[in-house]
Amino acid sequence: MHNNTKKKLNSIKKYIQRNYKNWVKEYPNLIGAYPGEKITSGEYTGRYSIVFMVSKKQKKPAKAIPKHFELVVSKKGKKKVPSDVIKSKRIIFRTANLADKIKRKSLNDFGSNGIFLRKGQRIYACTNAHVLLPDMIDAGQTYFFKPINQQIQPTVSISNRQGETFDAYLQEGVFDGIDAAIARMDDPADVGNRLPGFGRPTGIIKIDSSDEGLFVQMAGFVTGASEGNVENAGLTISTPIPGVFLHDLIETSIFSRKGDSGSPVFTNTLKIAGIVLGGFDDAKTYIVPIDQILKFFQCDLFINF
Repeated sequence: MHNNTKKKLNSIKKYIQRNYKNWVKEYPNLIGAYPGEKITSGEYTGRYSIVFMVSKKQKKPAKAIPKHFELVVSKKGKKKVPSDVIKSKRIIFRTANLADKIKRKSLNDFGSNGIFLRKGQRIYACTNAHVLLPDMIDAGQTYFFKPINQQIQPTVSISNRQGETFDAYLQEGVFDGIDAAIARMDDPADVGNRLPGFGRPTGIIKIDSSDEGLFVQMAGFVTGASEGNVENAGLTISTPIPGVFLHDLIETSIFSRKGDSGSPVFTNTLKIAGIVLGGFDDAKTYIVPIDQILKFFQCDLFINF
């Protein structure tokens, strides 16, 4: 590409970035803009323009997009740059979210992605250890850790409801005191971090025995949305491994099913209370508390970039 063309395209790109916020307010149905070649009567003209993408073309919009924009091109001074308007479908961003399906690539069983955790610039998906490390638990082991420099191939997949799959590296898991595991996201830009049908988490809430009756909700990959109340907190239960117990569990009246393990549990203000351990009968689901998860992995709850 000729150097002058590069400069012109770069000037157009910067002009779009500076003005797009105002354009969205001014021009109806605008969903995007980019530097592109002007098309007239279906033919490319060889002239670069500002291409506006709209969800619907209107014959008489409240405010029409100008046919030209005047901007400064590097070392060329002010230039008139034509515009072009095309109809395009609204962009659907490809992201991994909470309550998506999560599994180890080598296993058939799966659970639900409960929360995203953050440590520095690294983002981790978090679910139960019994979801990602059932073989470890069956062998009587309670702890797994793999250093980042040994994480060569992605070992965990997260699949959203559109069938898109995202890679992660199983890094750490524990089945003693708590039941949780984390997998480092291959690309943090893949993370959407939304509770389906609700929005993004707003923070955390530490549940104790004084919160009996508190309304809580679950979003699971299998069951979807389910709701109930806190019935007890601070519970300790036995595990299949002799001498190993899970502590500080939260008992709720939420209904859950196989495949919901690891699902996020949250309040009506979208504060995360923890992740689903499992349902022990038709009317009770036990929750691993969020504060214990954050403490063990020395991470923060990921809210947004």
